[in-house]
Amino acid sequence: MALPGLLIVFSLFGYLIIDCFHMSFNQVKPMLHIYKYVGLKNYINAFKDEDFIQAIFRNVVYTVVVVIFSLLIGMIEALIVNKKFRGNAFIRIIFIAPMILIPAATGIIWIMLYNTDFGWINQFISFLGGTRFPFLGSKDLAFWSVIVTDIWGWAPFMFIILLAGLKSLPKEPFEAASIDGSSSVQTFRYITLPLLRPVVVIAVILKSVDTFRAFDYMWVMTQGGPGNASQILSTIIYRTGFRLYLYGYGSALSIIAMFISLIISVFMIIYYTRRGRTE
Repeated sequence: MALPGLLIVFSLFGYLIIDCFHMSFNQVKPMLHIYKYVGLKNYINAFKDEDFIQAIFRNVVYTVVVVIFSLLIGMIEALIVNKKFRGNAFIRIIFIAPMILIPAATGIIWIMLYNTDFGWINQFISFLGGTRFPFLGSKDLAFWSVIVTDIWGWAPFMFIILLAGLKSLPKEPFEAASIDGSSSVQTFRYITLPLLRPVVVIAVILKSVDTFRAFDYMWVMTQGGPGNASQILSTIIYRTGFRLYLYGYGSALSIIAMFISLIISVFMIIYYTRRGRTE
């Protein structure tokens, strides 16, 4: 029964991956009708490219920071909404709202918020007596400004998964903890978190893989600039392949990025699986 679906997936994605892998061993210039085999030259050049190595480092930092803060914010929101109170449904909508927006539209909204002249963030800083910052025009701030946008936009993803996990937990341990006089912090640390750990692991793995291949916010808001200050793997691959028209080299960069993402995913799955068996 799964065979038709697998065939469709392979035909749509498998062929493209194989073609990209084949292209990475060639120098490809369609406009000049050049398709020349160069072996491992593209891969060797990739690991000699300082901009690409720095992009890998930024990608790791980007992923770690976004996943950690999205998890913390999503957990706090899930714990708040998991309690019964008036206006609970409205608060849920507010927490989920950022994820409903199209990423490109979200990026444009945050560009306006970060604007030095009329952006609300700088107006608030100015109101407090501070100095206005060129958030997206600064080499020190552009990268971190996009990270804030990504956290805002996709913390709801973690919130939804964690809330579903909280709703599925058995009530008996919490009732027993309440009878024993356990505080909220103790209940969360010794009951909620251990029971919720499998859900947290799944959420972290899914979010890590998704964030590692992030593109939309960074490209819409900075396009990897100013200079290469906010360049990450997806933007440098896009710029190489579709702006510089170096299809062979761009394919090599994308294959390297795919393998890095695959290695990270497999490592996380193996680590948490072994840890779960040990516990």
